[in-house]
Amino acid sequence: MNLQDIINNFNNNPDFKDKNSVDKARRRKKVYQFDREGKLVTEYKSILDASKSTGILDEFIGMALKSKTKFSQGYFWSTNPNEKFNINCGYKHSLNYLVYDTKGVLIDKFQTQQQIREKFNLNSGSVSLVLSGKRPHTKGFVIKYEK
Repeated sequence: MNLQDIINNFNNNPDFKDKNSVDKARRRKKVYQFDREGKLVTEYKSILDASKSTGILDEFIGMALKSKTKFSQGYFWSTNPNEKFNINCGYKHSLNYLVYDTKGVLIDKFQTQQQIREKFNLNSGSVSLVLSGKRPHTKGFVIKYEK
């Protein structure tokens, strides 16, 4: 049974109670990760598989797939392996990330949030909160966009 059959069964049959089948089928759609230049990095079986492999929250990948820019966490995301991206769609997309200690001393420069998370063992939510200004630092690291 493919995704369209499941959706049709759900929509056309009031006795069809398994709404989770529709959600599960949607999550099984292949997802493609691209670098900042729009080059294919890798293919995943699903959003959840991409999340587990990259450490990027599935919510961020899902939001990217629905957005105009299709960009999140330093990568472009698509369900189309031949997707063409506007790589200049926003200034933050072409910037690097700078990591400082709480005294303002530059520790390192990174191209992606994933690299920051892996090096300093941080979670994506806390990195995003610091970058958005909602939190001053995480685990003693101040993270900023390079200007």
